[in-house]
Amino acid sequence: MARRRGAAERVNFCSFLVGKWKRNLEWRHFGGSFEHLRTSNTIVVIEETSPSGGAAEPRSGGKQEARFLRWHFGKSLDASDLRFGYEMKFIPDANGTQFMEWEYAGPLGRMNTP
Repeated sequence: MARRRGAAERVNFCSFLVGKWKRNLEWRHFGGSFEHLRTSNTIVVIEETSPSGGAAEPRSGGKQEARFLRWHFGKSLDASDLRFGYEMKFIPDANGTQFMEWEYAGPLGRMNTP
C-alpha cells in the first residue's frame, strides 16, 4: 500500500533518543529571567534502563509498558568522565501518545552508579 502524501510516519521517540550524541548545550538559570550561564560542547549518552536502575529487559509483544532512559553528560565517552543528570520515563497510552516525566539528579554520580 502506498503511503499517502503528507501522512506522518510514527516514530518511536524513546528509541530514537538512545545512543551517543555530541551537542552544543546552552546552560541557563531556571528562574525569573532564565539567565544564560554558559555554552558547552558536550557528549550526551542516553541509555535505556529498567525502573530499578539496571539494564533494560527485552520487550515482549502485547501491552506497551513505560520505558526509562538515563542521560549522562561529559567531555568524552570515557565512563569515568560521564556524569548522571536525568532520568526520563516514557508512558504510553492506548492511543499511542507518549507522556514524559523527567527527574533531575544533577551531577551526583558517575555513569556506573545506579
